[in-house]
Amino acid sequence: MSRSEKEGLESNLIRVLQHLLKWHYQPERRSASWSYMIYEHSRRINKAFKNSPSLKRLAKVG
Repeated sequence: MSRSEKEGLESNLIRVLQHLLKWHYQPERRSASWSYMIYEHSRRINKAFKNSPSLKRLAKVG
């Protein structure tokens, strides 16, 4: 697994978490773009795991 793969995974995880937190704590500001960003970055994370299964251990919490 390369450094860029790790950085890409980290970036996508951060984006998903940011938008999920916004979605939860700012329901009055929900938008289609937030929904799309959650979907798109989740898709990228799943693709990264599929292409490089060793990345999954980096994403485990606890």
